[in-house]
Amino acid sequence: MLFISSIVSLTSCYKKNLQDFYPACDTSNVTYNGTIKQIMSSSCTTSDCHNAASQAGGYDLSTYSNLLPIAQGGTLLTCITRNSPPPMPKGNTPLDACTIAKIRVWVNASCPQ
Repeated sequence: MLFISSIVSLTSCYKKNLQDFYPACDTSNVTYNGTIKQIMSSSCTTSDCHNAASQAGGYDLSTYSNLLPIAQGGTLLTCITRNSPPPMPKGNTPLDACTIAKIRVWVNASCPQ
């Protein structure tokens, strides 16, 4: 009996510690200016990618007005979730689950600016 209660006790500590290492993903109040713009800047509109100068693949994702039809049409989520070619970001590590969740929430909320 002592052995079982020790395991239960250790398991609950382990779960608590995991939550400290992996905080919840905050998807509240996701807007272009508050959240999405920074994601695009760090992952999509870097040099030789989807910025005004390069327009890789014909896409300039550096402004809200340029990103809006791509997000609303489903292309953005399809590419970043790697469900269809070309998987994005191209040649780089896939976006983490929290970042994708933020973009998904933003798109589902009709892409607030």
